[in-house]
Amino acid sequence: MHTMINRIVVILSIFFSCFAWSEESTQQPSVVTHGDWGVQCADQADVRICQAIQVLWLEQDGQKQRVLTLQLIPGAENQKILQLSFPLGVDLRPGIVIAVDGGSEQKFPYATCSNQNCLSLILMTTEKLADFQKGNVLKVGFRPFGSEKTVVLEASLKGFTKANDEVKRGA
Repeated sequence: MHTMINRIVVILSIFFSCFAWSEESTQQPSVVTHGDWGVQCADQADVRICQAIQVLWLEQDGQKQRVLTLQLIPGAENQKILQLSFPLGVDLRPGIVIAVDGGSEQKFPYATCSNQNCLSLILMTTEKLADFQKGNVLKVGFRPFGSEKTVVLEASLKGFTKANDEVKRGA
């Protein structure tokens, strides 16, 4: 029960911190690049909030389309959350699966969908952070709605450690 309450608190803090990012920011966030990860920081109500971000694009017929956004964001009690944002049209029932460098697959559900995207939230435990920091590639699998075939995308973990440190200290 206590674990469930912690998860609800973390999810709510993410929801409200993401909302606050877009609504209360008094300036455009500054961006610093570490490998394939960017770190965005913005001042909000006398607090500097930083998040690490990587966006994967698909180019089709001369058009770039965002297929996955990974955001490492600060959560409650010095925890971090990896928020994965997928385009609409995913099959919500099987959830998603991730694996670092061909390691064991871990399944996660979708948390919510809006009129713009569907989100999966992953609490970054000490072990998960260590795997990401040692790894080279994060594989993310999901299924488009109406398909039995899983789409697997690869996100680079180059620069993740430095980006994580920036999120940790609020650059």
